[in-house]
Amino acid sequence: MTISNLDGIEASVEDIRRIRDRLEHLDADTLFRIGYSAYEYLRDLKTPVPSSSYSLLKRIESGDPNAILGCVTKMIEERDELVEAAHGAHCHNGETKKEIVLTELQQSIYWPILIAVGNHIPYENLRFIEFLRKGYEGKNLVSITVEELKGGCNDNTQNSIVLVRQTLVFAGNNMLQYNHSFPDDSIKFEDIANHDLKQMLQKDYLFQNVRQKLGV
Repeated sequence: MTISNLDGIEASVEDIRRIRDRLEHLDADTLFRIGYSAYEYLRDLKTPVPSSSYSLLKRIESGDPNAILGCVTKMIEERDELVEAAHGAHCHNGETKKEIVLTELQQSIYWPILIAVGNHIPYENLRFIEFLRKGYEGKNLVSITVEELKGGCNDNTQNSIVLVRQTLVFAGNNMLQYNHSFPDDSIKFEDIANHDLKQMLQKDYLFQNVRQKLGV
């Protein structure tokens, strides 16, 4: 038996149950890694798909400076909205405070990730959880050192890696602010990764890739 779920993707009831179960039980690093690999898969598709992410990844990969500048501009906008959301001052109709913060956390990270993926930077080089945790434990963009941000980088990828790491520290800061203000509805690292993966599972051109990576 199949049912229409996730905005039109056809999957069995058992598949849906197993996907939801896997999303709830994998650790944050694994979940972020799966999401990152889905963007790499999208970048490498030979046949165009109806996706702005696909188009941006192809443009970044080709070295289009306007695509990179556009991502940085959007990242800055999302950072501003994240600060407001973490303080409970940013509203989306029909969404809870937690849902709004998760959206802004995911969006602020999304734009620099596109730059990193478009430049073929491996997930391991970004040290996702390490820099999220630095921000959550109180480091910020003033206190963190240049040496920390550049650790392990080479000259060719340094700027893209530092941009992602800065964003992760910033995201961790604002996650801490939100959890401090709203402890009864707190956010975990896994929640941010899951927020992105659940959106990916609504895209027919990513569904099978993500499901396979989840081991379902």
